[in-house]
Amino acid sequence: MEDLNALMKHYTAGELQKKDFEGRIFQFIVDNPRCFHLADWDREAYIDYLCWFYPRLSKAIETYKNTGSSFGAYLNTIVRWSSREYRCNEMEHGITEYACWEARAYDVCETEAVYPIEKTEKAKNAEIVFEGKRKKIATTQQILILLLKSYAFVSDEFVEQIASSINIEAAQLKKWISEIRAIRFKHDEEIRCLKEHIHTQFYRCLSFEQRLNVLSPSCSKYKKIEDYLVRGRIRLATMKKRLAGLSTSASNRLVADILGLSKGTVDSSLYAIKKKWKKWKINSE
Repeated sequence: MEDLNALMKHYTAGELQKKDFEGRIFQFIVDNPRCFHLADWDREAYIDYLCWFYPRLSKAIETYKNTGSSFGAYLNTIVRWSSREYRCNEMEHGITEYACWEARAYDVCETEAVYPIEKTEKAKNAEIVFEGKRKKIATTQQILILLLKSYAFVSDEFVEQIASSINIEAAQLKKWISEIRAIRFKHDEEIRCLKEHIHTQFYRCLSFEQRLNVLSPSCSKYKKIEDYLVRGRIRLATMKKRLAGLSTSASNRLVADILGLSKGTVDSSLYAIKKKWKKWKINSE
């Protein structure tokens, strides 16, 4: 470290400007990784670290005080500790990136199926096509009730196509759906927030799992992260259970009020659809 100590003497004597001083020190670190116990680093990783370290070099120079240790020994300590910090940060970033992609790859909340719609001529009864044969599965009233029950999963384009099939004005159908959405806004917002919290908690659990994979079981931090993971999984299970208990569809009472029907009519219509659908599935298998 004699060269670093000599550079410091020139700098304190006013023979070097600070910018030139920093540049020479940085070049010394670049050329002498062995002096800082960094020779085992991959060259590309070493350069990335130096780019990260350079802005901290100026602060290290300003905070140096000659209290018995040489500038070379002081800078050696700074580089070694900062290299550990850099590696820890890189490990954290890698874990975060992995957990983020894993969270995207696995949808922790139940996803809704998307069904293609076949444009047909106006008909009194709704039909589906299976193996070239048309099967009636619901009346106009039953389809209307089912549509309003599933208000959260229908688009305007879907509404227009369905309205055309069941002889109801699209504007009227959209009005009914808008009324239901307005009434259920607070409840739907609660579901949305809970789903976001579930995704966040799922991401945290993945992050804890990856941290455990890179830590030694004998490390004191291992037990701490393990406890975090156990509690995180319990909390995730609790939130998913709570979400499962929240209804994402309109209540039968609400649909009945919107359409001016009795609740019993809505109940029986939905029961009839379910029964017909189950029977059709059995026969088609």
